Amino acid sequence: MSVTDEVLTVRNASHNALFAFMLPMMLASWFMAFIGYDMFWPDLKGIEQSTNQYIQLRKEMFGDDYFELTENPSSIKEYNLVGDDGKVSWKEYIEFRKDDYGGGLADLVFDFV
Repeated sequence: MSVTDEVLTVRNASHNALFAFMLPMMLASWFMAFIGYDMFWPDLKGIEQSTNQYIQLRKEMFGDDYFELTENPSSIKEYNLVGDDGKVSWKEYIEFRKDDYGGGLADLVFDFV
């Protein structure tokens, strides 16, 4: 504790211990926020573009009816991500994430916690 004519400072060892506890908690919360950002605000345009390039490449390599004839579940899942219109909607993205992580909406929300 120090006292001057202008400043009264009350500080002891418990404040240092509190800082040593709070700093890692603050850094961990920032880290979790950055991880959660990707989950809840995905780059749908980037996902859409890369998936459409994948679909176009597969059609060029194996023919236009590849996605109608294939039994490869990962190829079908990629095709279903953009749907017939070639665009990723929020609902299609949620279904893709749910199937990708094997759980329901609760797993989708809590897989970053």
